Amino acid sequence: IQEQMNKGGSSSNLWALRQIADFMATHGSPASLPVSHMVTPINDLHGWDPGSMVKGERLMRCKLASVHRLLDLYGWTQLPNTCLTVRNAFGVLVTYVTCVKVNILGEVVEKGSTALGVDLSAFALHSAVYSARPDIRCLLHLHTPATAAVSAMKCGLLLLSHEALLVGDVAYYDYNGVMEEEEDRVELQKSLGPTCKVLVLRNHGIVALGESVEEAFYTIYHIQTACQIQVAALCSAGGEQNLIMLDRSVHRPVATGTVGWAGSTFGPMHKSRLGEHEFEALMRTLDNLAEEIMQGSGWAIKIENPNQFVPLFTNPQEVLETRNKIREQNRQDMKTAGPRSQVLASVITDNKAVGPPSAPEPETPNPFNKLTDRELEEYREEVQRNPKPPLQLMPLLGNYM
Repeated sequence: IQEQMNKGGSSSNLWALRQIADFMATHGSPASLPVSHMVTPINDLHGWDPGSMVKGERLMRCKLASVHRLLDLYGWTQLPNTCLTVRNAFGVLVTYVTCVKVNILGEVVEKGSTALGVDLSAFALHSAVYSARPDIRCLLHLHTPATAAVSAMKCGLLLLSHEALLVGDVAYYDYNGVMEEEEDRVELQKSLGPTCKVLVLRNHGIVALGESVEEAFYTIYHIQTACQIQVAALCSAGGEQNLIMLDRSVHRPVATGTVGWAGSTFGPMHKSRLGEHEFEALMRTLDNLAEEIMQGSGWAIKIENPNQFVPLFTNPQEVLETRNKIREQNRQDMKTAGPRSQVLASVITDNKAVGPPSAPEPETPNPFNKLTDRELEEYREEVQRNPKPPLQLMPLLGNYM
């Protein structure tokens, strides 16, 4: 690819080479890949020399981009303000819409294919966490309506559901939106502690920490679900006093995908970390969505000429006549549901042809139509005086009794 760019190759050749490179990177032999699952390549890798990436950086970039796609898929994004970061030996990757590599102070190390900078006020939170917690490799910050609502509650995150138990210990911090002073960073680090991986920023949402991207997303997924359950339960129950709380010592959650041994059924035994199996399944979901888009009709088609969709070897005169006929029908509002059936016009039933329905027989004339209003009034008074109709009127009413 780099050679073609130096030679000034055509855009179509570069596009084809990039597709091949992405395919080989994600569908190579299992021996050449450090993980068992696939991640979707990102376009941000095409704008600069891939040789400048250290080992593992490309995979981390793809994982971080995949998390952005998952957040958008679930509707958890906040326009371009959703900030996700990953730390490794090569520095910190910061993503809003694009991916930028910075150091722990927020200074840009590699901007990639973008000219955009980094919001230092937003990154200050991430920098403070990474400085205090060397075990943390990924930080995801959500402020969806559900998480923001729970962060504004004095009660905090309640143990109402299995998802709330899976979240584990929760720390709270009175976040004012910026962390410019060293005192703010120290206070945040004290609130977080050495082991807690969930941080509630008062009135500002929730932060999930993880030793891997998979663990951080696993945690933020259950945080979002637990917050949605809590908001719905408080609205329907009418208060915290009407809710049943779970006891962590009695109700122990079953965390799927926790660190343990797996693979005895489907392959050799291997150790998996928290959230890896779920993240792998979500990557397959993204792959299937991408295939559906590629195979479906969701792509916009440019109309280059009016006969673009006309079958080959069609007489142009016939096409023009048919088009004019359709336009005339539309103009005169003569459109019908289609040709009428010629078979149902003479259906055979019991060896008898059923033709069009015959005209209905004429109704018997109403004898009262010839009476005047005075005669009808006299008849009404006579009926009221004598419930039984007079004998002379019986033949007259014979057809209506």
